[in-house]
Amino acid sequence: MIGHFPPELLSHIACHVSGLQYDSEDDSNPILGLSLVSKYLYQVSFPYLFHTVRVSDTKKIFVLDEALQRPSNHVCVRHLHLSSTSHQKQGVSNHDLVRAVNRIISHTAPTLQSLSLDFSKSAPESTLVFSRLFRTSFPQLEFLSLGGFYSNPSGVGPSRFPKVRRLHLHGNRNPHGLLQLGCVPNTFPVLTHLKISGLSMAVSFALELEEAVGVVSPFLTGLRYSMWDGGDDDLGEGVLDDEEAVRLLPATLTHLDILPAPSVSVPVISASGANVTASLKDAAMMERLRSIAESFSCGGEDKGREGRLQFRLLDRDVVGGLEGGSGLRKEWQQWVVTGRAPGDA
Repeated sequence: MIGHFPPELLSHIACHVSGLQYDSEDDSNPILGLSLVSKYLYQVSFPYLFHTVRVSDTKKIFVLDEALQRPSNHVCVRHLHLSSTSHQKQGVSNHDLVRAVNRIISHTAPTLQSLSLDFSKSAPESTLVFSRLFRTSFPQLEFLSLGGFYSNPSGVGPSRFPKVRRLHLHGNRNPHGLLQLGCVPNTFPVLTHLKISGLSMAVSFALELEEAVGVVSPFLTGLRYSMWDGGDDDLGEGVLDDEEAVRLLPATLTHLDILPAPSVSVPVISASGANVTASLKDAAMMERLRSIAESFSCGGEDKGREGRLQFRLLDRDVVGGLEGGSGLRKEWQQWVVTGRAPGDA
């Protein structure tokens, strides 16, 4: 009976079913259920089985890589979450893992609308994966979250992320340089929400952040630099004009959230100078971040942006049920279902 329906109509129905909300923790995926009704519906539904893909195991990443490489599998992945476990215990080569993830990203990049990569447990591999990621074009991507030791995007050349509106970076405890040299605005020109989590002892980044949100316009007008060892009088030749000024944050940015890592504590019986130094640096970072938050709570804002920039310093010791303190997968899941993430107004 179903065979009498036009294939185009059934394909349209399958496309609609693939976007329905479901509990990803069980087997109630509607499009998966539709594909199991008959062989004919399986053929109709197959391209949409990969509409939303969540893989939270290293071995399953290789399974997905193999499935995407089959010539007969013309799939269209819209939403992708990859999370790597500790692969050393599974006898998996780090080079093989990096190559598999890079192939998956390259295969799905043209159609992805949301991408979440959590490699917090595979820090060495995360750097290789993310550096390749920043050199890949994502024409449709709107949501991006990265967990692991991420590098700073170069910001050179045309943007490879022209539609990304929400960005969450987690895992680099001191991403110094992220807000310098136009890295963020050049790479993500229409970004509206930026969340940076996992900061610890990041005094230099806190100072960098102060400079980024403390300017009156999105450009560093009147910025001074010195190439000499002379006094203040020599700095006059180093003043940048408006055309040379560097944009630190996208003009479209409206929400900036900072979530520090759990506080660094020093045991009473500890006599280690390194521990004391780490605690002092962490306290200095928090003092800077609280100062920024207080300036915004008193009405401070970057008036040069399209709308008001809202700054939030999230409580570092209250995880709020988010996985691992970062909430990468939870935010991704909510974005897939509603197009919004936790904290959206």
